[in-house]
Amino acid sequence: MSRKHVIKINLFDGVSADMSGNLTSKVIKVSELDSLSIHATWAAGPAGEFRVESRNYNEGPLADDWSVLSTGTAWTFLAADAEATIVLTSLPFIELRFQYIRTSGTGTLTAFVAGKTLGA
Repeated sequence: MSRKHVIKINLFDGVSADMSGNLTSKVIKVSELDSLSIHATWAAGPAGEFRVESRNYNEGPLADDWSVLSTGTAWTFLAADAEATIVLTSLPFIELRFQYIRTSGTGTLTAFVAGKTLGA
């Protein structure tokens, strides 16, 4: 019988993050996951863009070499309470992180990542 490894992580320590400036989440190790989703909820009127960044090196001269994932869709939003889910079904990376790039307004952001490995 195969096992399924599941993770669920709050991307920002605490209940919610302050969106009055740019935000970068903690780093999530994904090298042993098959798929994941990021669920974000925001309130109080911020406007900006979400990005998911990846890297394949976490030490040495390329340790800070993050690349924005190209999905063909920009995750931008206007000032309104809302939520979004980003699903990644292929994870050929070592680590990921989630960013909010502020355009205007303020608010609060809660974001969780859930991931799994099938047949482990």
